[in-house]
Amino acid sequence: MHPTPADAIGPPTLRVSLVDRLSGQPGDSQAPSSGIPFVDSILGNLRVVLNSHEGGTPTRPDFGLPEVRSLACQTVDAAPHYAAEIRRRIETFEPRLRHVRVLHEPSLNRSMSVCFRIDADLASTESKHAMTFYTRVNAHGSVDVN
Repeated sequence: MHPTPADAIGPPTLRVSLVDRLSGQPGDSQAPSSGIPFVDSILGNLRVVLNSHEGGTPTRPDFGLPEVRSLACQTVDAAPHYAAEIRRRIETFEPRLRHVRVLHEPSLNRSMSVCFRIDADLASTESKHAMTFYTRVNAHGSVDVN
């Protein structure tokens, strides 16, 4: 593998998400020692991507998720499909995460929401940093990410 220009210039940096580039947030392109602002940036990007509707951005029709409003009312069989959709969007629109795994977390109560756990590694050349996020798709179609 040949080094890229980014590899040859100083310490390793992580790519910045599309949302951060559009909002002019260049400060989060490197992981600070505490990691807190960086995690907040990733969480913010995931919230934007997962709460956007597919087809709502003319230049990137794949930005956002397909209609999830009725997911909470569908059978459990629909959950793996939506988990795969979430994974694809994260892999496409959050370049700071790699090895993304999205798992349906069955709810013990009968609330009108569907939960998923997102496991991923921080895409850094320094070392492996595992991250876990929890999502809840509510009956209105919005996605909470923590």
